[in-house]
Amino acid sequence: SFEMPDLIKVLRENDAERVLDIGCGTGEHTIELAKHGFTAFGIERSKLMIEAANKKRESLPKTTQTRIRFICGEYEKLIPALEKEELHAVIVMGNSLSHNPYNYKAVVKKTANILSRKKLMIFQVTNFEKVLKTQKRLLNFSFLKSDYEASPYKEHLFLEYYDPPRDGKTLLKTFTIFDFTGKRWKFYGVRNALFAYLTKEEIAGTLKACGYRKISFYGSSFDGRKWDYLFRKPFKPLESDWLNAVAKR
Repeated sequence: SFEMPDLIKVLRENDAERVLDIGCGTGEHTIELAKHGFTAFGIERSKLMIEAANKKRESLPKTTQTRIRFICGEYEKLIPALEKEELHAVIVMGNSLSHNPYNYKAVVKKTANILSRKKLMIFQVTNFEKVLKTQKRLLNFSFLKSDYEASPYKEHLFLEYYDPPRDGKTLLKTFTIFDFTGKRWKFYGVRNALFAYLTKEEIAGTLKACGYRKISFYGSSFDGRKWDYLFRKPFKPLESDWLNAVAKR
């Protein structure tokens, strides 16, 4: 992963040996950090994702396994309970912070309160400005041929888009699927999810309110398949796919 070299470099520069990964998903970043000698804790709401993360952990060498812990639950309850672990840094990757539309500030504050030593926080969020203005709200429009021979459908269409922030604080993301029978398209289903509308200014304000004084922002790209380095390019509101932040106290 192109993300890991930059992540590891920043953590080592700040002597951060014990790391909390919020919204760890199936544990990719948590596991990679442990492989590089860090002690890593991954927290996630989804039981299915934590189960998948623990399966990956079980396949690792015992010495690496001892440096990893995955916990399932609500972040606001889990974070204060981790104070005894003497964590040095927090990472919130892949837009996980935006998945907390109403409590992301509380998550950041509780995390800031439990960190020891240098207090380092690293965020990666979708650059919503580009999606809304440059891409005209469209996040993804892609076709996929069916690889299941017995399926009555030959092709699938995936459509993802954001509504503008009507309340100034949240965005509605819509994910829609259509199936092609070979003659016509049929509607399969639609799913909506609410996200926190996190801009560079909003993140900076939230971090400053928690006592962070040194905040750096960077931009990175993602074409749907290939990831980019995290901290090597300036953030460009209408061009960057990701907004990456490094905050220190």
